[in-house]
Amino acid sequence: MFNEASGAWKVILGLLFFPVLFQQDFLTFALGADDLFWIALLKRLFLLLPVLSIILACWVTIPCVLSVVFRAQRTEFVITFFLIWWDLGKAIFSFWGGILKFLLVLVTAIMILLKLIVLGIWVLIQDLFFIPIQLVKNLGVGVFDAGIPWIALVLTLIWCLIESTVFTFVTTPLVMDTLSNLTGGGISEAFLRIPLFLFLLFLILGSYAVLATWSDALASRKIGTIIKIGIIELVALFVEVVFLYREFVDSLVPWFDQHTSGD
Repeated sequence: MFNEASGAWKVILGLLFFPVLFQQDFLTFALGADDLFWIALLKRLFLLLPVLSIILACWVTIPCVLSVVFRAQRTEFVITFFLIWWDLGKAIFSFWGGILKFLLVLVTAIMILLKLIVLGIWVLIQDLFFIPIQLVKNLGVGVFDAGIPWIALVLTLIWCLIESTVFTFVTTPLVMDTLSNLTGGGISEAFLRIPLFLFLLFLILGSYAVLATWSDALASRKIGTIIKIGIIELVALFVEVVFLYREFVDSLVPWFDQHTSGD
């Protein structure tokens, strides 16, 4: 358009449409199409919006300047006009400052997040390492502060294990014969001893638990409980004598006979 005009018209058109003289170059520079990716990204981030706002302000300036001739309060209008351009400059610098502040806050937040992740992983590792120790400590404190007679309890458990082992050994043939007669087939002795041992162990532990309850009933003089537990103990005594101690004595007879015959 400017190339076709000449003389005074070219000057007038250049003044009226002066943004055309530089807006294409400004936009090309702000877009950075021929630059590297990160340079183009920075240009579009920091320069594209300010360049567009300046170009728009230049186009708006043209009718504003032309309208000064027809305005009544020209002085106030001109002052306001320059103040708006001043505000545009401040807005551009505020825009750049806001972007820099955002980037600073983003970097700080990322660093804090990484710090939290590292600290969280470190605390997790410490917890995984020290939790077993803490559990053992709490268990030990809870156990030894409970007022339980541990010596008597341990000795009772040891005696129950010994008694279960002995009765398992002496009653295995009887149980094997009984089950063989019921099933009509042979049963492995090793396969039978494990469940028989567990059964006898729980039976013996239960008998000691009943004795402890009977002792508490005697101390509190609860006649009904004493009679009930007494009947249960008599039945248990009969079963143990008939099925357990009888077999135990039968297994000891050959041993006594062997040692007495030598004398």
